[in-house]
Amino acid sequence: MERIIVIVKAIKSRLCIAGMVLAILTAVTGMTACSDDEGETTLINTSWKLQGYGNTNGQTIREPLESPMYGSRAYTVRFSESGTISGLACFNENMGRYRVWGDSIKVLSFGGTKVGSVSPYLEEENYYMFSFMNCSTFEISNRQLKLFYNDGKEYMLFNRWSGS
Repeated sequence: MERIIVIVKAIKSRLCIAGMVLAILTAVTGMTACSDDEGETTLINTSWKLQGYGNTNGQTIREPLESPMYGSRAYTVRFSESGTISGLACFNENMGRYRVWGDSIKVLSFGGTKVGSVSPYLEEENYYMFSFMNCSTFEISNRQLKLFYNDGKEYMLFNRWSGS
């Protein structure tokens, strides 16, 4: 009987230590995954607003045209945990699917509503859609997201967005 008590105490001790380790790991990874600090590195469950288009040659960022339809909500995108994309372009709502592994991203589908648009807004929206569909890698730093396309030579620059 004493031997069983000793074994039970040893098991309880190990479970207690394992529980503490698990609690510490959960607290540390939970704070990192949920934080909005500069260390954020995931696309999952995040929303972003396009600031413009750039290239890796260091040229200045070209801002998108202001949307007469959505105003400040235009050019926003949300990456959900289920692998779906949703957002607004210049004149249309967008939706699609994506997959991420490491710093690579594959936009599996991306389309939208077909609200009429006129030049130059139609060209702007088409460029947004084209750039998004052709993204191959991404980088997140200081609450900014860069989606690289055109063999990594160009990128879409987004700021973290809380929506309004």
